[in-house]
Amino acid sequence: MRQTHASIERVTRITADLARVEVATDFAPGSIRPGQYLLVRLRPAWEPYLRERWTPVRFAGGLMLIDRPGDDVLMPGDTVDILGPCGKPFPLRPGAERFLLIVQNTSLTPLIALIEETTGAGKSATVVLEGEAQRYPPGELPREVEILHAPQAWGWLDQVDAIKWADQIIALAPPHRALERYAQLWSTINQLRAPAPAGFALGYFNLPAPCGVGACGACLVPGKHGDICACTDGPALDLAEISF
Repeated sequence: MRQTHASIERVTRITADLARVEVATDFAPGSIRPGQYLLVRLRPAWEPYLRERWTPVRFAGGLMLIDRPGDDVLMPGDTVDILGPCGKPFPLRPGAERFLLIVQNTSLTPLIALIEETTGAGKSATVVLEGEAQRYPPGELPREVEILHAPQAWGWLDQVDAIKWADQIIALAPPHRALERYAQLWSTINQLRAPAPAGFALGYFNLPAPCGVGACGACLVPGKHGDICACTDGPALDLAEISF
């Protein structure tokens, strides 16, 4: 992890609720892997607010692309202070070719870089969207992605076949209900794939990360062998290691 400054080059509104921010940094492409994140202070001078969590969605032409809320106050020419990269990349299973990504009533943004990397490598990705996740513009996803819509939490047509088809499942739930939601999904997976192999199902814990180094305890997740710091050992954690 290191500290650097970055310049906002362009802000493009994708939808009424979503903006794409192009950021010029000295991070080289490949130095931030899918799953990792940045801790950003919007104004380099001192201020009493905690850093915000940014998850890059893409590197393009030397710029880092970030999805931000549509009402963001960032403008071209602004400078931000960045700490990163933080966390670990998605722990993908060796040899996995078929990925099932399930997003339940939250923003799809943390999984965009993973989707682009897997499909760019010729692998298959099916994305299941429920609730708020369905508002993400499909035109911003690779054409190779299969997009399904779920009428309820973790429930969609052909769910059984999809879980059996996948080499790995990555789930994303709202931060405030993540543990509860992942427990439900893990129960379903074990009914269909019991015993589910280690690393088969990951839950992305998009929890507050005030420090980013595991010191403050704000992101602790109960594990079978003790608490897990989602900020340093995650954000994507093996559901087989979680104590539900």
